[in-house]
Amino acid sequence: MTLAFAATGLVPVIVETEDGLSAARMCSSLTALLGSSAGFLHDLIGGDGPVALAALRTLAAAPVTTQTGPTRGYGRRPYPDVPALRRHVLGIIRDQAPARVLRAPESAYASFDATLYTGSAGLGLELLHHRDAPAVPPLLEALLDHAARATRRSPRPPGLYLGSTGTLLFRARTGAADAAAPDRPFDTADPHDDIISGIAGCGIGHLLRGDRTAARACVDSLLAAGPMRLSVTGTPSPSTEPAAGYAHGTAGVLDLLLKYVAATGDPVVRTEARHRAGTLAHTAADLIVRARRPGAVPLAVSWCQGLSGIGRTLLHATTVLGAATDGGERGDARFAELALAAAEVCVDWIPRMQNPGQCCGLAGVGTYLIDCARHTGDSRWLDAAHDVARQLLRRSHGPDDAPRFVDLDRQDAPLSWSAGYTGILTFLRRLDDPAAPDLLEPPAPSPAR
Repeated sequence: MTLAFAATGLVPVIVETEDGLSAARMCSSLTALLGSSAGFLHDLIGGDGPVALAALRTLAAAPVTTQTGPTRGYGRRPYPDVPALRRHVLGIIRDQAPARVLRAPESAYASFDATLYTGSAGLGLELLHHRDAPAVPPLLEALLDHAARATRRSPRPPGLYLGSTGTLLFRARTGAADAAAPDRPFDTADPHDDIISGIAGCGIGHLLRGDRTAARACVDSLLAAGPMRLSVTGTPSPSTEPAAGYAHGTAGVLDLLLKYVAATGDPVVRTEARHRAGTLAHTAADLIVRARRPGAVPLAVSWCQGLSGIGRTLLHATTVLGAATDGGERGDARFAELALAAAEVCVDWIPRMQNPGQCCGLAGVGTYLIDCARHTGDSRWLDAAHDVARQLLRRSHGPDDAPRFVDLDRQDAPLSWSAGYTGILTFLRRLDDPAAPDLLEPPAPSPAR
């Protein structure tokens, strides 16, 4: 297992729920990443003493590149049964939410967390897309009540993912009578620009609620501010640039401007959006190169700091800004090329990823690949999203017929959208139906009964 980690960067599956599962999961991961070169590692991990000893002697005697292929038949698994996985993950959320969220002790953070990112609003916004599933309607009612109680107990400043705006969006979509527009469209006492808790996220939330006046106030504040005011700053790594990312950087701010242009057609905002898209494209081209270098880390392709978040904004720019360009630039064609080049890097990273979540991990990458498939009509991106589902299974600590993607007892928010089962459900729902809306897109109406 130590050699396997050294070869791949993947830690073993440490919560073994049946004998031999950790070895089987690592062998499957090795095959996906190394192909035939993984054979000797399979034999070392497999648990057969004489076979492992022979493999160790072979490894000591020759370079890895001369080793033969696998001897134990750890091949590539067929496509996972996505509808079954979707139902399984939904069942985990239905079973676990009452105790872990609705009846959490008052001392537990979950008892007063009504945010989209980690709390009841995120669960609720996803479950609105599953209203016809058994037991979901009463769970939605309970989550709505939880969000209202949590908001009274622990009022949050405005913010889409980690603030009151995301909670308001959930409550408004359930038809809550008191889901009124906020007195302040964003946090004027501590203004910052980003999507997670800042002005851009608030603006997107207001647009999704249909409040263009509040959204315009957010846009005006961003355009008047000058340099970015980030709530989280990070030192660039060899493969990431937090100030350019979706969660805390320029990609998220640009996404608000694009959404506002799509809703209003405002020419001044369109011009500014095109300028910022050009700057983001330049940064994306550099990050694509950096993400392929030795020393790059999985965050390089994440939703929050990496290429899947930046790529989704560039895809959005291609559809909103149109073919017209300023100053003879290539405009939206260049944005699309870079978005798909970023997706290619994401695909290459899939077998080296182990974080399952939407924010920093596999579900976020898979969701972006589905966006690429929907944008281009090219099935290869959907095939790549199925590879994400395979990798989720390779990293599961449950058996194939009941996989466990998140350890409920070792994760702070195991049911959350950002890092838990709700975000995985968002990905599987859209993989099951690639035309389905994303989390924040309005749910499809329920069929007439």
